Amino acid sequence: FVRYNQWPEIEDATHEELQRITAEEQAYGGVRDPKSLAMHYEEGDISFWVDTSVRQDSIGESHRFCRTPLEWQRWRFESLQKGVAAADTAAAPCLFVVDLNGHFVSAMACELVEDSGGK
Repeated sequence: FVRYNQWPEIEDATHEELQRITAEEQAYGGVRDPKSLAMHYEEGDISFWVDTSVRQDSIGESHRFCRTPLEWQRWRFESLQKGVAAADTAAAPCLFVVDLNGHFVSAMACELVEDSGGK
C-alpha cells in the first residue's frame, strides 16, 4: 500500500489520526506553508511511503512495516534473492494500492526494456 505522507498536514488530523500519523509518518518529514498551503520537502523527506504487511511466521501471522520507497525496493530485492515463495508477497506480481491524499488508485510496477531495434 503506497501512502501519501500526511505529516505536513498534521494540524488537520483528527484525534484518531494524530497518534498514527505522528508514530508512522513524522520521520518522513515535510512541512506545509501556512499561507499557500503548499507542501515543501527538503532533501531526505518523502511524499509517499510504503505500508507493507508480510506473513512472517509458521502460523501465518502478518506483520506490518513502514518503509521509504528505497527501503521497500531493497527489501523486495533481498527477498527475491533469498528465494521467498510467491505466497510471501515478495515474489508475487507487484501490485499496489496508492493513496493520493484521499483518492485511491491501483498500480502495477513494471520495468520497460528497449527491444533490440533500439525502440
